[in-house]
Amino acid sequence: AQLRPKKSWGQNFLRDTHVHQRIAAAAGPLVGQTVLELGAGLGALTGHLRQAGAQVIAVERDRELVPLLRQTFADEPRLTVMEADAKGLDLAALAAAHGPLRVFGNLPYQLSSRILVHLAGACGAVHTAVVLVQREVAERAAAPPGTQAGLLSILLQRRFSVEALFEVPPRAFYPAPKVCSTVLRLRARPPVAAPDAALVWVARAAYAGRRKALRNTLAHACGVSKDAMAALCRSCELDPLARPESLDVAAFARLTCAMQAAGCGP
Repeated sequence: AQLRPKKSWGQNFLRDTHVHQRIAAAAGPLVGQTVLELGAGLGALTGHLRQAGAQVIAVERDRELVPLLRQTFADEPRLTVMEADAKGLDLAALAAAHGPLRVFGNLPYQLSSRILVHLAGACGAVHTAVVLVQREVAERAAAPPGTQAGLLSILLQRRFSVEALFEVPPRAFYPAPKVCSTVLRLRARPPVAAPDAALVWVARAAYAGRRKALRNTLAHACGVSKDAMAALCRSCELDPLARPESLDVAAFARLTCAMQAAGCGP
């Protein structure tokens, strides 16, 4: 009874060994690499990552599961169990100690977007991430401009190339969720040509008025006239009446640089 999944935490344990194997293989060779597993749960994926030759840091916040993990892997010198919350991990410190991280995890549905944004916020700390998330989150994360693109798309794609790999049906979990899941792969990409904090500010400001034109939302956010903001948009070859979901990361970077040069924004 003590190991029953906690519904309030969004725990759905992945029990399909074939899926575990595919996830562990999706980041390429792991021999000698440091792997960070977020939400190790019962340790099923953890074992596959260790068998792949990785140095594993298994993170779990459930105090009932941590002792079980430590007992299960007591004879594994290259595996460390860390009792911590994935949302608050100091990824930069871990990367400084171990090198760029390969991150894996079956993320709780209600926290997946927040954890993904946390991964993207740690500049240079994450080399690759292979995570299992709700299908709708994966679609938004990987969305190109003009489709289901949203703020999550920009926040992730400014740091990573994002790819949906394969779907996982509800029957692969215990308990079975009511939605389908998707394995998402994030691979670090070169930095975009704009100051990161400023780009994030511009993207958040633009998406605060998702159904409104860039000219309107950004003029309001910056305290300038709509005409002035329209001119800024045109200076970087953007339609002032475009909506934010039509812009890719490169367009947001151009707009950010133009706004900073004009003294607009943060």
